[in-house]
Amino acid sequence: MALTFTEKCNASIGGMAFRAYEVTADGSTTTINASDLDMREIEVIFFQQRSDLSAAAACDIANLVDAAGVTTQVAVTGAVLGDFVQVAGSVDCVDMLVTGYVQADGAVDIRVQNESTATHDLASVPWHVRVIKRMGLESLTGSTGASEGYAVFYPTLTDGDIFTVWALGF
Repeated sequence: MALTFTEKCNASIGGMAFRAYEVTADGSTTTINASDLDMREIEVIFFQQRSDLSAAAACDIANLVDAAGVTTQVAVTGAVLGDFVQVAGSVDCVDMLVTGYVQADGAVDIRVQNESTATHDLASVPWHVRVIKRMGLESLTGSTGASEGYAVFYPTLTDGDIFTVWALGF
């Protein structure tokens, strides 16, 4: 597995080296070697996923009585458990709860729950889903030198993932 690092920024802030890299994965990995970041010591590092996922699906929400709900599943390639989901529909959802969550890899559920005291018949409109990939830093070790340091993150990268690494070191 190889990661391609493209340096986007190389500067100093308050006497500390600052680097920003665009990283592209060509397979899968769970480790980034600090030596790939060209830093003697890394004090702070975080990842920013650059490729949010999106999809749309029509939901027919007819005669939804109080305390009832409707769930619609949308295929979103690349979505994995733990990713963040945002949902939007172009319809008035007063007194309704609208949530989105990753049900399984590649599958996002949109849930519309009626919490009013009336029955609602919503127009059939497209509901848009945005999945924000979670790039969680699990550990950062080796603050004594770049050759000993590495960052481990979850979930495992997949082919074509692009993200930015921001690193601050001595």
